[in-house]
Order: sequence, then structure tokens, then C-alpha cells
Amino acid sequence: MKRFYSFLFVFVMIPMFALGQSTTGKVYVGYAKYDDQIWEYDGIYLDHTATVGCAVLLTKDMLAPYIGGTITGMRVGWGTSERTGAYQGFVRRTFNGEDLTTGKAAVSYSYSSSTPGWNNMTLTKYEIPEDVDQLVVGFTTKINKNEYAIPTLYPHGTANSCWLWVEGDVDAEGNARWVDMRELGILPIQLVIQDTKGTFNFLPVITLLTDNGIYETGKAGDILLRVKNNGSQAIKNIELTSKQGEQTWSKTITANIASGKTSSSFLAPLYTFQSGDVELSITKVNGTELATPITRTVKDIISVPSDVASQYKRLPLVEYFVSENNYMSPRYYDDYVEPGMARLTSKMNFVCQHMDDQFMTGDDDATILALQLCDNDSSQVSIPAMTIDRAMETFNILYQMNSAWNPMFPVFTMESYYTQTLNDAIKQPTFVSINANGELKEDGETLEINVGGTVASGVMPEGEKPRLTVYLMEKYVDSDSQLFWTEKEKEETMGHYTHANIIREILSDSEGDIINSEGDINASYTTAIAPEWKKEDLYIVAFVHRDSKKGGMRMNVFNSCKGSISDATGIYEINEDVRNKNDIYDLSGRRVTKPTKGIYIVNGKKVIK
Repeated sequence: MKRFYSFLFVFVMIPMFALGQSTTGKVYVGYAKYDDQIWEYDGIYLDHTATVGCAVLLTKDMLAPYIGGTITGMRVGWGTSERTGAYQGFVRRTFNGEDLTTGKAAVSYSYSSSTPGWNNMTLTKYEIPEDVDQLVVGFTTKINKNEYAIPTLYPHGTANSCWLWVEGDVDAEGNARWVDMRELGILPIQLVIQDTKGTFNFLPVITLLTDNGIYETGKAGDILLRVKNNGSQAIKNIELTSKQGEQTWSKTITANIASGKTSSSFLAPLYTFQSGDVELSITKVNGTELATPITRTVKDIISVPSDVASQYKRLPLVEYFVSENNYMSPRYYDDYVEPGMARLTSKMNFVCQHMDDQFMTGDDDATILALQLCDNDSSQVSIPAMTIDRAMETFNILYQMNSAWNPMFPVFTMESYYTQTLNDAIKQPTFVSINANGELKEDGETLEINVGGTVASGVMPEGEKPRLTVYLMEKYVDSDSQLFWTEKEKEETMGHYTHANIIREILSDSEGDIINSEGDINASYTTAIAPEWKKEDLYIVAFVHRDSKKGGMRMNVFNSCKGSISDATGIYEINEDVRNKNDIYDLSGRRVTKPTKGIYIVNGKKVIK
């Protein structure tokens, strides 16, 4: 077959999968979103001039809600302003079958349009029959050599979203040979269906549902919901129902999914009765009860009872992903991250995760972690980036910027975004206390670390155990190998740079040591201090979290602490730890349940019993 080429614009928002879009009395059905951005000179081109066919295959499931509706037109994309294209549109049952309806139109890339590159084509009317199992919706047009006239959209790889044929490419029987080219992206083709019988007024679909994973029992917490209106009428409000077992809780909220929009995103309430899965359903639209509720399962929720949460305080864990091989890392740290974090230093623990440079640990543990947070989608891993508690969803960023759903977010977002998220993380309930301390032995090289704390009973989901990760940190480390962007418009080292909050060693397993799901935390580690480490700048960061096997949005950090290191002749005092307000510790930082006579630490103060 003839070769297709694709040029893809680098910095674009990734759209969500789209089945339909509502305006008054009509819907738009396809794989593209109604308001997807079409970038000029971005998409498919040929190395020769030829007529091409472009089509999407709409499946039975996509068409089922609209049986009895009338096909009246098509929305199509055009990718160049250099000339106008002539499109011949068609709808068929199969790729080489008879035309059920046709139309033609001149299409262009118009900068004055609110949706540049999108064009409307009128088709002869055709009522969708009950026996429909699929429809091929597409067009033919002429593409000039090396001309980006047919745009493609993200994401790549969506089944049935991009079928192509090029003039002269036929099979042995002389039929056009259509080829599945989904890897090039989604074709901007939407079928326009009129609701002539009023049979699909309200068809809400939940296209995005993200949460923070930890909620307080018996209280409604925020969840980010994106609802698409696949029906023909505007949605003004919806009733949401949370259900666990036989227990339910409902609330009606404003949705305002106006005509002409693909979907609407908003913060919605999620109510929990216990840890585990929660069924969240749209049960009413505009006050009308749905015959079949639209239900999504929110999996693996941690629900913390109020009486448990009141006994604990917490410090969120902020991780900044950087590399000496990336010139933006120091710039954004110095200009954006450090000023904001400095004002919040007493409210969180801060760790720099170095990727692919001299400060990385293990076999590039930070890169492995970043991939886990992004569910192994490397396209979502960026440097520099930040995560808060490895699962704290940045609702404000998602809501305002339509960014991808994962707990990593770019550092070049506004400081107010991540500081607000940090403040939200501080308020999040916890059921774990943790403290750590270290002692440098008389040989000046051997370091012993003790980690203590508690995990409240009855909170972790049945069968799940948390993990404990312990970092040996160095506060400041000098380097002469950091890359910077120079006036010569290239990346090169420019002398001295001081890195902050370096992980010198992961004392636990890199993915954390498994601990009990309830009861005391008692862990000890021994390591040797390297000669180049500054002993006076060493400290410990320890935290309890979920298993990475739960996936990117379920790697929650429950609590973290910072611990000091003393030498063999000094007395260790717990420093900036996070523990149960009533816990008692000995001078080595170990939790004591039945203290005898002696000196103990309670709420950070030495007490004589």
C-alpha cells in the first residue's frame, strides 16, 4: 500500500475518549471530542498527490442509544489554511458497501471560527434502524504532496478511530483496501444525529472520575467528576448516590452541561461508610429518575473514622523529580519550588528524586517510581515534576487545565496550585503515626536507624498491608555537573550548583518494606556512612504508604516523618516527627506502651515518670 506519514505537534492536551456530544436536539457521535483543538499543519500527509479515503467505524454499542434518530450531517476536520478542500462524505454499513447517505462540502481551516479546522457537512437524512450493528462514517478528498490537510488527534491507538485508503490501493477483486491506522491518532469525524422522536433526551456518561483515595468516614469528600451529555437536551443538575453494601447517601448538585460543550468537569461529593469500593451513580437528571443509573465503581478507598483521625496529625510527603541532565530542574526549583516550599517547610517533608544522574539511587529508582505513578505511561512522565503524597490529586489543575489524570504534575504550574493541594493534603485524615531517629556509632561510620509508630486497627482494607519506606537524606550537596541553558542556546554545565534534599540511600526496599495492617511499627536499619557525605547534614525521612501494585492513583502516603541523627555520646530527641498525640517514646525513639520510672518523650517534650 501507499505510505502515510504523520507529523504530530509536541505540546498538546490529551483529549478524553468521546462517544457523543449534546446540543439542543442533536448529538455528535465519534471518537473525537466536540471541542478538540485541531492544529494547523499537524496530521497525515502523503509523499505524492492522490485521492484518499478517511473513515471511523462506529460500533453497535456507540449507536444503540440513538436508534430511531435521524442522521443529518457530519463534522469533519481540515488541517491547512493554504487551500480549501472538497469533501465527499458517506455513511455505509461496511467500508466498501452501498452508501446509506451522502453529502459534499468545501472545507477549510478558519482562524475566525471558535473551533478552527472543524467544518459542517450536510448529509441526506437517514433514520438509524433497529438492526444496525455498525456504521462506517467518512469522506474522500484530494491531498497534495507533502500537505498536512488531514489532521489527527490524541490519543493514539484507539480502536476503529482511523481507517485510511489511498487511491490505487485495491485488493485482488478491485475493492478499495481500507487500512487500520489507529497509531496515527483519531480522525476528526463526527456523525450528526437529530433527536426527531425525543428518545435520547438525557444520556449522561461519566468520562473521568478521580479522587484522593482517603476520606473521613461519614463525611462527604471531594471527587473530580467529568460528565458528558450524550443526550439531546442540556443537563442542569444531577443526583449522585454513594453506595457501600446496603448503605446509600444521595445529594443533588448543579452540573450545567450546556449545549455545544463536550462535557463538564466539577467537584462532586463522595460519601464513605467504610474502607473498600464505593459505587457512585448518577440516579437523577434534572429531577427525573433514570431507569438505569449511570454507575462507576471507585475502588480501594481508605475510609478513616473520625475518632481515629482526631488522634493523629500528619505531615504530607512532597517529592520533586529532577535530573542533572535537565536544565529546567534547577531553574524551576530555584524560581518556583523552593520559595513556595520554604513557607511551608514546617508542614511537610520534602524529598528530591533524582533521575538518571549521579545522585540517583539503585537502578534509577526515581524513574521507576515516576512510571509507577503514571501507570507505566512514559508519555506522562516529565522533568521537573512534583507529587504530593504520591496520590494527592491536583483537582484545581485538572479542573482548570484539563491535564492528564495522575498524581504527578508539572512544576511550572502556578505556585498557588500546588500549595493549595499541599494544604488539602495536610487536612486529609490519617490513621498512622510514625517517628524515626538515627545514631552514629563510635567508629564514626556505622549508622543505626530506628523507626516506630502505630497503624490504627480496622482501617486498612481486608487483606491489604501497608509499606514502610526509609530514606537517608543529605540536606545540601554541591555539584559541578548540573546542566543549564546558556546564552549560546545550548545545554552545558556552568560550574557550581548546590542540590537540596538528596536521597543518599534507600534503607528499606525501594518499594517499601511490608508492615502489619494494624498495631505497632518497629523497624531497624544499619548502614555505613560514605566518606563524601557530610555527617552534620544527614537526616532521615520515613513514611508509610500503599503498595505500588495498586496503581498510580492508589500509592497514597499515609504519613511521613523527619528524624535526626546523633552521635554515640549525644542524647537523641525526636525531631519533627508525626505520631499519635498520646504516644510515649523512650530516648531512642521507641514507642512505649507501659512506661516504668525514667525519662520519656511525650508530644516532643521530655517527661520524668
